[in-house]
Amino acid sequence: MSAMTSSTFYKRFVQSKAFFIFCFWVICIIVYSQFFTKITSTNHQSSNSTKSSKTWNFQDRHLDYQEKGKRLNSKSPMKGFSRSDNIDIAEAFKEPSNFRERMKIKYKTFTANFGKDNFGNGDKYLIYRCDSNRMSGCGGWADRIKGILLGYVIANLTGRTFKAEMKTHNCEMTDYVIPNHVNWSLPRSFHEEIINSEDVQILNLVDRRPFYNDLHKINFKTYINIKSKFIYLKANLDYMDGLKANTFHAHQLSWMTNLTRDQIAGNIFKRLFQLSPDIQKRLDDLLEKYLHNSSEKLICAHIRMGRNPSIPRDSVARNSPSVFPKVWNFIKTTLSGYERAKVFVMSDSQNAIEDAKNQSFSDRLILVPGEITHTERSVGVEDKTVCKGMAKVLLEQFLLMSCDVLMISKSGLGRMAAYVRGSDVGLFCLVAGEVVPCQMSNLKELYKILG
Repeated sequence: MSAMTSSTFYKRFVQSKAFFIFCFWVICIIVYSQFFTKITSTNHQSSNSTKSSKTWNFQDRHLDYQEKGKRLNSKSPMKGFSRSDNIDIAEAFKEPSNFRERMKIKYKTFTANFGKDNFGNGDKYLIYRCDSNRMSGCGGWADRIKGILLGYVIANLTGRTFKAEMKTHNCEMTDYVIPNHVNWSLPRSFHEEIINSEDVQILNLVDRRPFYNDLHKINFKTYINIKSKFIYLKANLDYMDGLKANTFHAHQLSWMTNLTRDQIAGNIFKRLFQLSPDIQKRLDDLLEKYLHNSSEKLICAHIRMGRNPSIPRDSVARNSPSVFPKVWNFIKTTLSGYERAKVFVMSDSQNAIEDAKNQSFSDRLILVPGEITHTERSVGVEDKTVCKGMAKVLLEQFLLMSCDVLMISKSGLGRMAAYVRGSDVGLFCLVAGEVVPCQMSNLKELYKILG
């Protein structure tokens, strides 16, 4: 009888209003507890982040689309330079139909959580410098970029303000690229001529193999002169592997842990650089002129020849005209898979450009006008011409970053474009006269290079 009474009471309770009120309050308590736990966790993480920012130590993580949206709408910390970051957050959730649209979003997001730079009190500097005197022999644009990336990391590891300047051919660096998230610009040089002194230390690391080999065990706080106010540096190799493996600064460089060398370099490049307004407009106008809608793909080939009639003083010949047919066949085969596509060819050889004009895809060809020059190897060429050539190179490199299919050759410029492009999809390499699929993470091994 008691069992029947208990069962009857239970059925009546479940059917009553009291039961629904009871369930409502249970749900409220659960939701509140989860919300409170999330808020507490967020505050704790924020507190830890504030402490870590002083040491430039941030754990790497791949940003989800929500985090990307936050970064897209964040304002630039830079003063004196404007950035077009005002992209609708909803756009970050859309899958771009081509690499051009993808790059507009990707260039403003990072797979590395750097955090705030550790530039100390701003009274000591580490400056990447290339000039026509003591700091000459820097290499081309790609070599200089590799030196700048190294300098930026060392500046953070040693608590120095980072700056960069190029004083060759009277070409102003900020005519081509300007600061993105880090104000590395130096409107006025601290020294017109550089001489080693108590206040100035010069680090010439160009082609220095011992430094390259020992990078994993260098303590930069003792490697540089702590008393010197100005450290001037030039370097030209790919130092990302050594930095990632460095034991003395493992805590500060922990954000590199889960990244490959290409991701590290690509992230730092994007953190430092964006195109100057003038060259960005030229790039936008070019894309608008030749690519009229998002369904049109861009097939690209960068043919680095090395020493050739266009750059007769280059250090070595890297390819010969015999590779042209292989590249053109690759382009033709690729085009057969796309109903609507354009072709962009970049080369340091005018012969390669002229040969491309004679191919069956000439009606789809995109070329950047201007004389071919080399920032380091163009001897006897007017400064004005070299500077225009520099602008052409930067425009073309950023165009390579937006290609749906990208073929590169043995060139630091092409490799950096692939790193910033940030995908193995549609990536091909010209190796030993053949065009083969390749991956960003093993380009150094593929081309057997240090830089």
